[in-house]
Amino acid sequence: MEITRQLKVDEQHGHMLNNHSVLNVLNVLQYNFLCLSELLQDEKILLNSYGSVQELALLVKKQAIGEQDAEKIAELHSKVLTDVYSTTTKPPEGTERQVREIVEAIEKIVSILDIRLDEIVRRNELGPSSWIDFSPTELYDDFMAFLKAVEQNSRGVYKIVENIALKNRYNYFVDLQFDAASDGLIRMPLLVKDVLRDLIANARKYTDPGGNILSGIYQDQEHLWIVVEDNGRGIPEDSIESVVNFGMRAANVLHKKSYGGGFGLTKAYFITKQFGGRMWIESEENSYTRVTLQIPFEY
Repeated sequence: MEITRQLKVDEQHGHMLNNHSVLNVLNVLQYNFLCLSELLQDEKILLNSYGSVQELALLVKKQAIGEQDAEKIAELHSKVLTDVYSTTTKPPEGTERQVREIVEAIEKIVSILDIRLDEIVRRNELGPSSWIDFSPTELYDDFMAFLKAVEQNSRGVYKIVENIALKNRYNYFVDLQFDAASDGLIRMPLLVKDVLRDLIANARKYTDPGGNILSGIYQDQEHLWIVVEDNGRGIPEDSIESVVNFGMRAANVLHKKSYGGGFGLTKAYFITKQFGGRMWIESEENSYTRVTLQIPFEY
């Protein structure tokens, strides 16, 4: 089904969509602070870091990230890690392994935040409509590193595998296929790269371990094509078009715990339309979902 409905997005919603990748990382960081505080049996032990992250999360919801905001976010790296290291030197007996896993997850999350911030700074410098050259290998490594960080944040609940022979009911099989143009490069705006990352994350979120996450990029002479497919929970037929509304989640996943803003598909549609593109969603409940984006190069 091609999605053609008009989106009602005000200025603040637009900022939330454009800053969605940073906002998600900040939300996951806050969640890990809460987990660590619980293990350390002290609700106030990371209160300063939690407050700083929450303050920045509120900021990026309300406005575009400017140079000064980027500097504030960059300062989080050393501040958060210093706080975490100083409070975990002597964890309660029996919690050492769990504490170490959360600390490692926080380290990875902070490094991802740095990457997201670099992308936003670059986007601001070049302009949001600029198309960037990527090698297929660069994109593949970037997205796999992201998925491995998501795996690490699960703390052993599941694994990400790239070889179908290693697939079992406790992991996800991921297949990423990026076909370059004749000169060996793939071109896309940074915002669209961000959208692809969100779509892959969405596919993982709404697919149980043992499932497949497939993604492909293809360029012809006129368009950039992006497809993400999973064999997860699917979307009820009567919700497919409305699922792009801001904050909308299909009825069959309302109970699913999520640390995102609930607008990954909204962002995909919003950004695709910004670049004059088209979006299709095919889905069957408890079977699969396939999202296809077509973006013309003239934009």
